[in-house]
Amino acid sequence: MPHSGPGRPATLKGKRGLTTSHQVVTIGAFIRQHTTKLKMLLPVGKPRAWELIATAEGLASWFPVGCGGKVAVGELLAFRWSDRTVERFRVRRLGNRRSSFVLDWRRGAELRLYLHGRHTTLTLEVEYSRDREGRRDQLEELPLWAFWLSNLKSVAVNGRDLRSKSTMPRRSWKAGFVDG
Repeated sequence: MPHSGPGRPATLKGKRGLTTSHQVVTIGAFIRQHTTKLKMLLPVGKPRAWELIATAEGLASWFPVGCGGKVAVGELLAFRWSDRTVERFRVRRLGNRRSSFVLDWRRGAELRLYLHGRHTTLTLEVEYSRDREGRRDQLEELPLWAFWLSNLKSVAVNGRDLRSKSTMPRRSWKAGFVDG
């Protein structure tokens, strides 16, 4: 039976107790008021993870289809989406020793990506405005964040780019979609 509670993702209880991250690949999702938080293990070293989350080329490999600009505090990054629209986001902060990356996000929200832990763990936090529009944005974007992080993990382990149908050949669901 799943075990969950406020601010905790569901876990499964098997014959030997609760599952571990080594047994089940999950993205832990939390929504607390106006903040969405997702956390996952990235099975790559921190230098590779940093390259994926804090360079224009790395971001374009899993997030927008194109990214231009310089990743530096105060600079603008231009994200080009699959529908050819372009949005610009300002880099607010870069953490010490390649630990965090913070962007202004849509309609006053703030996007934060953190790398931490002995095994590279990525935490994504998005803080939305405290009004109805912010709550609407938060609920609409939650499935997108889960997809984008799944795609990040797939790209990180040299798997398929899940945004593209051409990289997703027909195959049995018995194989993993990220790393199988």
